[in-house]
Amino acid sequence: MNTSAALYYSIRSPYSYLGIMRLQQLLPNQPRPVDIEVKPVMPIAVRRPEVFRKLNPLAIPYLELDTRRAAEQYGIDFRVWPVPDPIVQNMETLEIAEQQPHIYRLTRLMQYAAEVGKGYDFTLQLATLLWNGKTDNWNSDDHLAAAAADAGLSFVDMQSAIDADPQHYDDAIAANQTALAAAGHWGVPTIVFNGEPFFGHDRIETFLWRAGWLCPVVRRQLVAGRNQ
Repeated sequence: MNTSAALYYSIRSPYSYLGIMRLQQLLPNQPRPVDIEVKPVMPIAVRRPEVFRKLNPLAIPYLELDTRRAAEQYGIDFRVWPVPDPIVQNMETLEIAEQQPHIYRLTRLMQYAAEVGKGYDFTLQLATLLWNGKTDNWNSDDHLAAAAADAGLSFVDMQSAIDADPQHYDDAIAANQTALAAAGHWGVPTIVFNGEPFFGHDRIETFLWRAGWLCPVVRRQLVAGRNQ
């Protein structure tokens, strides 16, 4: 019998990318199947752009250092930042543009995929396209269509459904954020299992341990680390 958990995910978050790639590394080794239901949310740059006006100037340089270091540790292909950035933002002043041509489209596509049972597969393909550093101009229809096809989806069908009722997808994405808060957190990536939140790419193993899924090798590593 498969067991499931929810993964709250922002496509602009490098830590979300590291988290889903870490899941992809670990899930095949679990003793029984694990279903991950992706719940897309909008990045904080859209939800609360004022945060960046008060951000410590060391925050972005540290994020870039930390994410590169984590990617190297896990053996994950990675580049900060995607080209183009899903959020149009001046990375010197941190000012966020009023017009955002990418993030709404991407997050709606993710929500569509989630609603047809392909959320994890499509998010994995999309995140890889943006973040692994091998593709510039990921925002072309050809690249997005290829990511959809690799997840077993029709990009034309996705676009048609979203164009027909964009508000439905926006409302569903907002509901995901509300559900994340109700589960006890606000950030991404967060996995919620049995009502308990696990925040951060570095809590993937903790989530699997709590769920009783952790493969024996990783379980022994965690136990050894606690005993040192």
